[in-house]
Amino acid sequence: MPSSNQIIKDCIKSTQENIERAKKSFSHLSDIQLNWKPQADKWSVGECISHLVKTNNLYLTKIESIFTLAAFGAEKDFHYKQSFMGKLIAKGVNPASVRKTKTFKVFFPGII
Repeated sequence: MPSSNQIIKDCIKSTQENIERAKKSFSHLSDIQLNWKPQADKWSVGECISHLVKTNNLYLTKIESIFTLAAFGAEKDFHYKQSFMGKLIAKGVNPASVRKTKTFKVFFPGII
């Protein structure tokens, strides 16, 4: 099992790669294109991005508090255990999953 330090490094790398991929894919779109919905009950590209930003911000705050509490150093490791709910969420957002999942209201997109 990888160390918590390695898990964090991998997450940071993946996040940076995803940000760059999103910029390449969507930065050229106009506001109208970003907010276009294929159907009234579906999210637009802008709403999907807003959802991801809200989700990231909530979890980044939690991760930062763990670092502070654990006195995280450059190479110091800390105990990492994924909660039951965390496992369910990770399974639901896995790109390999073909099953649709609903999100919690706290993660609903704002207006772009």
